[in-house]
Amino acid sequence: MDSIQEKNLNNIVDYFRKGCKSASFLGLELEHFAVNDKNMLLPYSGNMGIERLLHELSGRYREKYYSQGRLIALSREDAAVSIEPAGQLEISISPQRDIEKIWEAYMRFRKEADAVLAPWGCRLVEKGYLPKGMAKQQELIPKKRYQYMNEYFAGIGRYGCCMMRGTAATQVSVDYCDEEDFIRKYEAAYKLTPLFSWITANTPVFEDELNFNKLIRTKIWREVDRQRTNVFCYLKGRKLSFRSYAEFVYDTPLIVGKLGSREIPTSQAARELYADRLMNEEEIENALSMVFPCVRLKKVLELRGADSLPIEEALGYAALVKGLFASLDKTVHWLEKMGLNTVEASDDLTDRLLEREGERAIQGKSVSEAADELFVLAESVLEDDERKYLSSLRERLGSKVK
Repeated sequence: MDSIQEKNLNNIVDYFRKGCKSASFLGLELEHFAVNDKNMLLPYSGNMGIERLLHELSGRYREKYYSQGRLIALSREDAAVSIEPAGQLEISISPQRDIEKIWEAYMRFRKEADAVLAPWGCRLVEKGYLPKGMAKQQELIPKKRYQYMNEYFAGIGRYGCCMMRGTAATQVSVDYCDEEDFIRKYEAAYKLTPLFSWITANTPVFEDELNFNKLIRTKIWREVDRQRTNVFCYLKGRKLSFRSYAEFVYDTPLIVGKLGSREIPTSQAARELYADRLMNEEEIENALSMVFPCVRLKKVLELRGADSLPIEEALGYAALVKGLFASLDKTVHWLEKMGLNTVEASDDLTDRLLEREGERAIQGKSVSEAADELFVLAESVLEDDERKYLSSLRERLGSKVK
């Protein structure tokens, strides 16, 4: 008879298999800073705070979610609004086949949120890091999960507070149809991540000082907690698969454990916490959220390396990802041609970009030239009605869509 450990691992693998889809959908999550007229982040509490903003929006949403009696999230058929540890406002658009549908859902949210914020003299800002102020100065929202994480990161790494209270991202999710498709897409996404991060760099200020490092969010995540930010470090050369990724999750200390509906702080891995009982789906999903690689596997692949961007550029990033994964064979061939056919080569490129060595960094080409080739590849497979979205993001790099 299989052991509890083996059944739990099999259940995690089965969870991934449930994510396999025959049709291809694209999801978008975009985090914002709500700031006042002095560009300072709004607190969670108070008459002009994030909690009040959520209450003002709540009549337009079907579901409301509370923590310790305080409103922290909303959801409806096309989107969900939630808040990150320091009140960063995140809109999650339900997966769509067409980018136009993502645009429509976002603009509906934005119209409603702006109508609340404008009379306060406040607005939403899309940047990769706090536009003003220090991370440690920001109020932590009343959510036990974040309180436990805050305590954990206070004693490990260099940038735990910065990551939790100071960063904001654009996250695109892509589907996989089977395990082989997951492996190819995961490895391609990982190898592309330093380029994605460079293309979407949008962090002019870090901790109240001018920032010139395009990959500053990468640096923050690398220095947070290395054991949970890279599945390939865990694998040590072993093959990536549903099973090996499940083992990565199962063996990584949880920070926050889930026991039924109860959350607890813990230094145990799932392998220890659930040694004598089977994990339910909610506990599996919690464990999956406790690892932070640049590409995270759930029932979709989450690409997590991009800074928060204005919606036009965020949709351009979504279009870039869609085009590259719609022509995966061509993308993999391009990676091989550029010498980015291994995890180690991608890590080396990340190291060089962190040192701001962008000129002639990839097979004698600059990062800008390599990025331009990615845009050309994506636009060659996108339909006209989605190719147009590339222009805003591409123009950030000083080039224009043909």
